Amino acid sequence: AAGEGGDVEGEGGGLTKRARLMLDMVVDLKNNKRGAGGGAGGAAAADADQWGFPSALGKWLKSSAAVGDAAVALRALTYERLCDASAHKGQWWLPEAAGTEAWFTARAAQGALDRQVSSSVAAAAAREGAELLEKAKGLRMNTEARRAIFCVIMGAEDFADALERLLRLPLAEKQDREVPRVLLECCLQEKAYNPYYEVLASKLCERQKKHRLTLQLCVWDQIREIAPTAGDDDKGDDDEQGKPAISVRRIANLARFTAGLLLSGALYPAALKVVDFGGGADVSPRARLQSRLLLQAILSAPRSRSSAVHVVFQAIAAKGLGHGGEMGALRASLGQALQSKALTEGLPKGSGGEEEPGSAAYVRRAAGEAFKILQGVVA
Repeated sequence: AAGEGGDVEGEGGGLTKRARLMLDMVVDLKNNKRGAGGGAGGAAAADADQWGFPSALGKWLKSSAAVGDAAVALRALTYERLCDASAHKGQWWLPEAAGTEAWFTARAAQGALDRQVSSSVAAAAAREGAELLEKAKGLRMNTEARRAIFCVIMGAEDFADALERLLRLPLAEKQDREVPRVLLECCLQEKAYNPYYEVLASKLCERQKKHRLTLQLCVWDQIREIAPTAGDDDKGDDDEQGKPAISVRRIANLARFTAGLLLSGALYPAALKVVDFGGGADVSPRARLQSRLLLQAILSAPRSRSSAVHVVFQAIAAKGLGHGGEMGALRASLGQALQSKALTEGLPKGSGGEEEPGSAAYVRRAAGEAFKILQGVVA
């Protein structure tokens, strides 16, 4: 049948255009592609967003990281703003930048401030680096590896920063041995003991076990320099005239550093076997001072670390009880030193009769517990 307005039957007995349109609308309603109140052309309108852009384009603008929010802001543009030549400056399509001179002024001022701050920080870092290099030369850091390690240790913000920077240093296998040496030398050069080096050395040994042996050997070298052994007597006699005496400050720093590493587990208790705590007649006064300060530093640990003190003496008792050799001699000399009256020499008596860590009464009580442990009695 023929209809008005071009409603003519299609070829081959097909539906008319009006019938096909009605059929498409019914199918769209069935498939929820069209609202019940939608007009003609609703299928195309359903594929557009509220601004009239295709939905696929809107999804691409939202999901594409390369486009970003700046491209999405283009939707707010109008024809009048596009024709306004006075607003065409910089990122003029952004809502906060279009036509606002104050925004550009503030952005330029902030950029200048950031550049000034960065330049001042760089200049300060350069001055600090130059000062550290001068100090490294004064301390006879005569290799590039030693100077780099020194600058990292002394220029770090805290022990965590220093630890991460030390682990990232591109050092060869043998150059790694310089880290404990430089660390110990920095600690001994301080005018007052700084626990920063002790904590850094402990954390370094936790992260890399290979530094334990190097650190122990470095401590032994310093102890033997203070109290030469029998094999070093001839060398010491030849060098004593040209070498200055080791300062008390250096001896005290070494004692506290060694005690801290023993209590933290970075050094094994067997590292004390090179120290003569007995203090024989042939021992020099500085050697007696070094052994006394070391024992005082161990026994002066706070109550929270008393278990670590017990562990040190238990290990010495287990390896030296009933045995000879170096560990047996260490156990014997420690037992003699713990009962000596000179143990508390130079320590404050304490105030109010309370046993404060570092006082003579506190050290005497801790010495009694340590002596019982050495004798095989549980503290």
